[in-house]
Amino acid sequence: MKHWLPIIFGILASIPWWVRVLLSPRLQASMDNYLNPTGLKYLAMICIGISFIWANFMAWSDEHNNVTKLQQEIDDSERSSISATIDFAILGANPQGSHAAIVVSLTNRGAASAIDPKSWKLTALTIDKNNYNGEPNTILNKNLDFCLSPHKAYRFVHNDALYLKAQNPITRNGAMQGLLWFSFPDLSKDVLLAPQTKLLLECQGVSGQKINASITIKELIEMSKHTRFMPGIENPRPLDIPCKQNAPY
Repeated sequence: MKHWLPIIFGILASIPWWVRVLLSPRLQASMDNYLNPTGLKYLAMICIGISFIWANFMAWSDEHNNVTKLQQEIDDSERSSISATIDFAILGANPQGSHAAIVVSLTNRGAASAIDPKSWKLTALTIDKNNYNGEPNTILNKNLDFCLSPHKAYRFVHNDALYLKAQNPITRNGAMQGLLWFSFPDLSKDVLLAPQTKLLLECQGVSGQKINASITIKELIEMSKHTRFMPGIENPRPLDIPCKQNAPY
């Protein structure tokens, strides 16, 4: 309908000339005393010409926008759109400093894609503005226990490793959850556990997409109060097992 508006405008603007053509010679002569007939004719031609150009431009513009939108949709359908969230963390001390075991969820709203297993990075940004780069730990093919008390622990296994899971493509609208474990040799447990400390997780998809997620220790503490179940982990709840503090293996 909007493409007809310029044409309607052109027709309305040329009405005086069309009316004159339909009048009798006597009425035309009377009308010519007030309006120049030649001017009316050219005005009508100009208005109609402009209206057709205007209508064609609007039609071309709509078509161009539709093509651009379709191309964008095609590009989006071929591009991965993976996002990450840090759902849970177990933070503690080790002989060299501290460590962070984090449970991470990945979701993909775009084309299927995987994560480069060598691209995972975890950085601790502390209150004193220092950055500590975590060293990734391999999750071995045996039980990895993190103590909550002498007789209760979170147990993770080799198949929980997110760097292994995510090297397989995450399908469109797909999701996965897994564990990453990093050591911070020069970062004390107390500084790592400060509420203002922020954890920054980074990785890269095989398609080139850069992915990151961040969370403060304060936010993690609040989240942990409500975390009772991790569906992507083989043992989604703590187990009643004996364990030794700060000795996961």
